[in-house]
Amino acid sequence: MSEKLIYYFSKTKCDGSLALSHILGGKGANLAEMCNIGVDVPPGFTLSTTICNYYYQNNKLPAETFSLVENAIEFLHNEVSLKFGDHDNPLLLSVRSGSVSSMPGMLDTILNVGLNDKTVIGLAKKSGEFFAYDSYRRLIQMYAHTVLQIESNLFEEVIHKKKERLIFQ
Repeated sequence: MSEKLIYYFSKTKCDGSLALSHILGGKGANLAEMCNIGVDVPPGFTLSTTICNYYYQNNKLPAETFSLVENAIEFLHNEVSLKFGDHDNPLLLSVRSGSVSSMPGMLDTILNVGLNDKTVIGLAKKSGEFFAYDSYRRLIQMYAHTVLQIESNLFEEVIHKKKERLIFQ
């Protein structure tokens, strides 16, 4: 596939613009535009709508997608001095969907991608246990809801019961 599939946004590199909302979706185009005008946004990358369209037409991703995403994650390593999967200095990603036209409530986010049983320990050392384990809980809950279609209220009930036990001990 000869078309550009990944667009970067950071202090050092900005591939997109608002004019590319048909390729970057609303969120991606707005992030690129903020970079272009000098707003300090956390570095990231946007997968083009071309990838999504290809997937829907072929029921698979373009062959080069995985290597391009690996390159994009390496770019982020260099931008923020964190490393995806590193036990001591983990890079966390947010996966946010964004279509060309706004669809409130239809597209969910998964935060803290990169946390696991080992990286959460490194995050806890850097940022505190409560923050780290609450972030991990959010990842699991968002993934369960968004990907596995498990109702969020099941998690909320468990959290509420745990809080009650802590308060009334």
